[in-house]
Amino acid sequence: FPVTIDRKWWVGMLDHPQYDDLNDFSVGELILIARRRANLSQEDLGRRANIDEQTVRRYENGRTIPSCDRLERIAKAVNHPVDWFYR
Repeated sequence: FPVTIDRKWWVGMLDHPQYDDLNDFSVGELILIARRRANLSQEDLGRRANIDEQTVRRYENGRTIPSCDRLERIAKAVNHPVDWFYR
């Protein structure tokens, strides 16, 4: 029988900077991982990227996909190159 793994548990495991096998994750999940690695709250990320906290939450939950401009601002706020989010 197949084993199911809770995806939120995996995202939590990926908080560790040495773990970088992120090819199967969505842009929203990568934003969440990058934000956690930068030790930022959703509010902090929103403030740094000039994006509403609710919008950050929608990106992380996969309900909305950020525009290129917003993804660039998010990347700068979490100190990641923007191409890190394109896998």
